[in-house]
This record gives sequence, structure tokens and C-alpha cells, in this order.
Amino acid sequence: MEIDKDRFVELVAELSGENFFKCYQCGRCTAGCPLAEYMDAPPSKILRMLQYRDEDITKVESPWVCASCIVCSVRCPRGVDIAAIMEALRQVKQRYMPDEIKYSPKVSYDMPQIAMVASFRKYGRW
Repeated sequence: MEIDKDRFVELVAELSGENFFKCYQCGRCTAGCPLAEYMDAPPSKILRMLQYRDEDITKVESPWVCASCIVCSVRCPRGVDIAAIMEALRQVKQRYMPDEIKYSPKVSYDMPQIAMVASFRKYGRW
């Protein structure tokens, strides 16, 4: 099923229940994220992509790296639950873009353990 970027962003907002327009790009979420260096787009960039309805938001793989540790959500001065947004991104990608998701985790042994556990948990459909 093909989905356009505008509908993709609407579904993320609906599923997460968050207003990502409250984010003013302070960067505290990315600074606190233990896995930001392993993401193709860190949390603050994902929020900016959602705000601008950037077409590349449908291609990011950062939600699969996210450990859902909620550090980003706790550190946000505006109260944006970024962990909920990441979970919504995963749900929308699984539902509407299953062919683009690679169901084998991108695990490397130089990753932090929490990243490996999160990756196996999110890809664990064997």
C-alpha cells in the first residue's frame, strides 16, 4: 500500500498523540540520546523532518535504532514525548511500508548492548 508523506505525518501525529510543532530545536533530546551516533537522523532532526513534512521522513531508519529509553522525552523542555513519536513511526512504517523494512536487525558488535537488545526487540518477528 502506497502512502504519501503528508498522510504519513498525519498518522504519526495521530498515533503518538503528540504535537511535534512544540519542538523548537534546542537539541537536548539528541544530546541525551545514548544511540544518536548510530542513527541516520537523530531525534531533533526527525522532529524537524516531521514539522516540514520532509519526504525523507519515510526513509529514516532511526526509529529501529531507538531503544525507547525515554531520555529524549524526559529532557524535552517543551514536554514532547519523542519516544512516543518514534514508536508511532515504527507502527506506521510496519503497517504501510512493509516492503521497505528489512526484518533482520542491523547489529554490529561495537554497538552498545542496549541498542542490540532494542534492535532484536523491534525486529523480533521470527
